[in-house]
Amino acid sequence: MATEEFTLDFKTQREWGWLAVLDFFLAGGGAGAFLLGILLNVYPAVVIGVIGVGLGALALLADLGRPERAWRAISNPGTSWISRGALIVGVFLLFAVVHILLTLSNPNANDTVVKAIAGIAAVGVMAYTGFLLSFSPAIPAWHSTLLPVMFIASSLITGMGALLVVGAVADRLPAQARGSWDQTGLLLMVTALILALAYITTMLSSTLAARQAIQQLTKGDLSLPFLGGVILAGLVAPLAIFTILYLGDVSLASASVAAAIAGILLIVGGVSLRHSLLRAGVYQPIV
Repeated sequence: MATEEFTLDFKTQREWGWLAVLDFFLAGGGAGAFLLGILLNVYPAVVIGVIGVGLGALALLADLGRPERAWRAISNPGTSWISRGALIVGVFLLFAVVHILLTLSNPNANDTVVKAIAGIAAVGVMAYTGFLLSFSPAIPAWHSTLLPVMFIASSLITGMGALLVVGAVADRLPAQARGSWDQTGLLLMVTALILALAYITTMLSSTLAARQAIQQLTKGDLSLPFLGGVILAGLVAPLAIFTILYLGDVSLASASVAAAIAGILLIVGGVSLRHSLLRAGVYQPIV
């Protein structure tokens, strides 16, 4: 009797590399910084956010390989999340720059509508990467409705990290880190940890390729950037720092140093998340 043997060959996507990681990181973190800036009334965050999204757009153009054909990225918004993302980024940059120019020309100017549109577009910039990946049924680890929410949370966290580092260096944000920033940080850290646990749990009960991706993230070659970079450095350690700042009697100088350390860890976590998820893009095997 002949015996047939089937071998599952898990293949990982290789189309998106470090330029894509850089684009997702800069655009998402920049949009997060901008939104936090307008919500918490921290003007440097607004400027940092626009710069971050702009640099992310440049990384995307470099990743395309043929910048002169970049216009094609917006040619199919009806069905392509790449096109939608490019349009969202364009709308954000337009209205965010207008907001900055109006503020510089007249700090008391009433540009509520412009600021609101820029803020809504910022949420879109943070979320579209998650939607882009989630509409990839061939890669089950990406095909999850949790990804857009995870990317929004991570973008806000990354944006906060950038602001805390810049604020500590420029001696502009330490006092705020003792008030609204530590509370916001606590909320974001807890939310991100819950989302990460929900994502892992969901993928473990999904397809073979999804379980293979989680195996790589938790026990394989991606365990260091995911468990070490995303979970430990990017979430658990900053959560501990924000808890101490919120509950403890910490001097202003010590709070400034702690905020800078937390900011660096948040940035490491933001890069590690995007790197880990892109590298864990395992295709569903065809049997």
